[in-house]
Amino acid sequence: MNAELGAATAKRYGFERSDTDWRAIAANPDIHVVSVVIANSLHLEVVKGLLEAGKHVLCEKPLADTLESAREMARLAKRPARSPASASPSAGSPASRRSGTGSPTAPSARCCTSPAATGATTAATRRAR
Repeated sequence: MNAELGAATAKRYGFERSDTDWRAIAANPDIHVVSVVIANSLHLEVVKGLLEAGKHVLCEKPLADTLESAREMARLAKRPARSPASASPSAGSPASRRSGTGSPTAPSARCCTSPAATGATTAATRRAR
């Protein structure tokens, strides 16, 4: 991480802040949507944490570095959204954090990728079966 470069880039493009740890983003209740644009091998950990925090997630393609990681992210994205009141990485057990589906404040989209990435993941999943 280059905190100086991150801060300078955020300032240049008009962002209010920059962080060097995705956990700060997950814990921030003011952030609702996150685009994951890091090394593919790191996607699973970050996407999992963000989804568990109740964030909408856009994950750049390729979705993952392994088929297993891609399947795990897809499985996690299908789980019901957490309510904002419990949307911190340390709030309760995983089962108690999965609530709020259909509530007006719960995220409606859990995880998304570009159409090309979705097609590639679907195709890879089908070939592997």
